[in-house]
Amino acid sequence: MNRNFAYHEVPFQCRFFMSQPFETYLNQAPFVFMRWENRPGWPVIYASEPVIDLLGYQPHQLADGDLIYAELVHPDDRQRVDKEVSHAVSNGSHQFEHRPYRLLNADGDWVWVKDTTEIIRDESGEATEFYGFLQNWTDLIHYKKQAQKAQLINRQINHALDESNLVSRSDEIGRITYVNNHLLKLTGYTRDELIGQPHSILRHPDTPRRTFQAMWQAIQSGKTWKGTLKNRKKSGEPYWVEMTLTPLFDENGQFVEYLAIRHEVTELVRKQMALNGALTTSRLLNIPNRLALMEAIDASERPVLAMLDLDNFRQINEYFGHSFGDQLLVHFMLHVFYYKPLDYRLFHLGADQLVLLAENVHATEFSSSLQTLRERLNEKRYRIRGQEIMTNPTLALSFEPKNRLLRSLEIAMRYAKRHHHNQMTYSDAIDQPELRAENLKWSAKLNQALLDDRITVHFQPIYHYASGQIERHECLVRLIDTDQTVVSPFHFLEVSKRTKKYYQLSRRVATKAFEHFEQTGLPFSINISSLDMTRPSYARHLLELLDACSAPEQVTLEILESEEITDFAAVQRFLQKVRERGCQIAIDDFGAGYANYHNLLKLNADYIKLDGSLIKQLADNQDAYDIVESIVSFAQKRGIATIAEFVSDRRIFDLANAMKIDYAQGFFIGAPEPNPLQQFTP
Repeated sequence: MNRNFAYHEVPFQCRFFMSQPFETYLNQAPFVFMRWENRPGWPVIYASEPVIDLLGYQPHQLADGDLIYAELVHPDDRQRVDKEVSHAVSNGSHQFEHRPYRLLNADGDWVWVKDTTEIIRDESGEATEFYGFLQNWTDLIHYKKQAQKAQLINRQINHALDESNLVSRSDEIGRITYVNNHLLKLTGYTRDELIGQPHSILRHPDTPRRTFQAMWQAIQSGKTWKGTLKNRKKSGEPYWVEMTLTPLFDENGQFVEYLAIRHEVTELVRKQMALNGALTTSRLLNIPNRLALMEAIDASERPVLAMLDLDNFRQINEYFGHSFGDQLLVHFMLHVFYYKPLDYRLFHLGADQLVLLAENVHATEFSSSLQTLRERLNEKRYRIRGQEIMTNPTLALSFEPKNRLLRSLEIAMRYAKRHHHNQMTYSDAIDQPELRAENLKWSAKLNQALLDDRITVHFQPIYHYASGQIERHECLVRLIDTDQTVVSPFHFLEVSKRTKKYYQLSRRVATKAFEHFEQTGLPFSINISSLDMTRPSYARHLLELLDACSAPEQVTLEILESEEITDFAAVQRFLQKVRERGCQIAIDDFGAGYANYHNLLKLNADYIKLDGSLIKQLADNQDAYDIVESIVSFAQKRGIATIAEFVSDRRIFDLANAMKIDYAQGFFIGAPEPNPLQQFTP
């Protein structure tokens, strides 16, 4: 992009650099430079290349209008940002600084930014443009929030950790200000002998100086340091600890002290030094990793394995953040060290999975000791940043031969997770190689079908009893195989979710449905999940399709899995936007869950689709009949239309009509076909 700037247009911060090519400077600067027009939505005229690192967007996506800047601002911040701009414009300011606000990046995450803005005015003093300098303040905002809770966290950490760990505190130059009784007992020092002394009193000469240099460099920059240290007791005897050293701050963000939490691992280190040598370690936990485990299995005579996997760890990371999850994992690992038998070696397999390896141990003894370990860990509560977290680890074990040991352990863990077992020992009965092969086959087919544009939609008619006409069609995804066979989503929908292709599939179906509507003008409905509605990229795509649609009032969104919606605020914000465009809302599979009535009221649906498992039994099961009758009565009182799914024969069709159900859908009316059905005669 080549733009010419008049000198008076250049912010005073940039005028010093006019001797250099201006745009080159902007693209190499440690901030993002933007120009906005002074009109609704703040259209971007120019964005410098550092926006790629800040938000993940290409500059042209903003400058060409593909993305509206105001829509990237977090909904909770947008009104405040607008007021700050309006205030600065109206009071004649030439420069102002926003309070930090959040922007949506290309990955769907929120990034805090500091925004210093210049107001460019014309000769009459009217604001025409804004020049902004944006910096990433995400880490700083997080640190400030942590600092506000530091004193409370400090007290709680002391109480929780003093019971089972070696704890000390020190001032800004490393002089010891506090030691707990466990550390005194281990080292042989008295409290008076340690208080006021530098931490180097505990340092063993064998520990490289560079280790301490790296440690102090990290903590003096406000970061946490984690590692294994060789220390010495008062007697000179060496001992090893796993240590986490972190700086603590007060509510004003001012440094208070350093907190060191240690767990003695002397026996472990001695054994693993002899057995493992210089094996690769996990960067997060400083214990041997997957590669080390594979080599250890190969070197062992009769190894057995156990895996511990924290339930809901992904949700913890998503809810509290990855640094919170890292701290939880460190505490969990320390407790595994504390409770496990000394001769069991610990490995970090990845993510939240820890593996214990033992040699020449009877299966019954190993199972019993690991079950006891799991029960102890299951009782533990960890307090991190003021939050009390109770973990529920899943345990998997394997006693298979060495060449199948690790693979069989992972299969046992997957089976335990899938079937909600607390503990699972591998056996051939739970191994399903045929299923894995089938999943691989359909994953490959789906990938190629997406590349070849062989994902399409079929149309199933929805009959209106009152008018006697087919009034709309539901668009259902289909895959056209290379031999032109039409493939049901039964084969590939679950695979798409597990291989991260679901969103691509959803976007393709929505696009195809809208394209067909523009050709035929026939009303239609598409399925949408809560995951779709809360994913910004998909939500934007669907809103763009509705904006381009000639008659959005003819479109119905069928909400799937309504009982699993957790973020109703986000869903309702999305539904409000589609309603403003005239789109209608239906709840699919109504009657299958337990929270449907509550969700229906909150979602303000226009239609409910009665669950097929109830409709199929309508003619033969009185309980199903009574449930459907109750739902229909509920819907009629609230003016909500009802649709019976899975209407497969004349009996069900007539019963649904007699019960005053408004619409019918199923194979009796018509199967999903490549082209919409125009007429149906009962």
